[in-house]
Amino acid sequence: MHLIKFGGSVITHKGRELTLRRKVLQRLCRELRAAKGEMVLVHGAGSFGHTKAKRYGLKKGIKKGYSPIRAAQVQWDVRDLDQEVLKAGLDVGLPFTSIPPYPILRMHNRKVKVFDPKPFEIALKEGLVPVTFGDVVLDGKQRVAICSGDDLMVHLAKYFRPERAIFVTVEDGVYDRPPSEKGAQFIEVLSPKKKVRSGSSGVADVTGDIGKKVDSMREMSRFGVETLVINGLESGRLRRVLQGKETLCTRMPAEGK
Repeated sequence: MHLIKFGGSVITHKGRELTLRRKVLQRLCRELRAAKGEMVLVHGAGSFGHTKAKRYGLKKGIKKGYSPIRAAQVQWDVRDLDQEVLKAGLDVGLPFTSIPPYPILRMHNRKVKVFDPKPFEIALKEGLVPVTFGDVVLDGKQRVAICSGDDLMVHLAKYFRPERAIFVTVEDGVYDRPPSEKGAQFIEVLSPKKKVRSGSSGVADVTGDIGKKVDSMREMSRFGVETLVINGLESGRLRRVLQGKETLCTRMPAEGK
């Protein structure tokens, strides 16, 4: 099985609210056809989720004076993006089916406490490709919280133990510091113990930066899953990885391998 995440910054213009990178999304879906066997796709919310979620302060829940309708508005926008992803897959013959996180996942103080993988299991058994996404979900302490696509990747990896997990981003891979900084070094093989210094991208992001992604990769490594970070803006890289061919990327080996 392949577990794949389309980052929100790849399939949307993250600095421009509700703006899709339609051609990039369509191409990435064409490249997905190179995958052999089962596949689960996760996508980020990008400019369909982060901008309003940050504006409304939803990362910290619904505070006094805030209306729950704001959480519902973000959910609405993210589902619009999900529909675009589903259509892009269906247009190239991929049997995408949407599994929103809201009904199957609960958080407490921004940590996932309940995760039901059964809908994914059933969809895979029927030959479908489950698609899920970062979204606003219920939180036992702060009423609502943001569940990121990276959170979902970790829990899906823990349950399914795929042969490989692939993060499709807007960078060639992981650097030891923000790639915009002078002297930034590209990391081809990232040890789970390697420290990476995070930095701000200057756009709305309520789920963390590369540091959060590396933390997720470390968790997946402990489950025995190899993870890759590739540049989805470069044509053909996702296809090559799915075909088992060499391409520019950062790889974190499974722990003990």
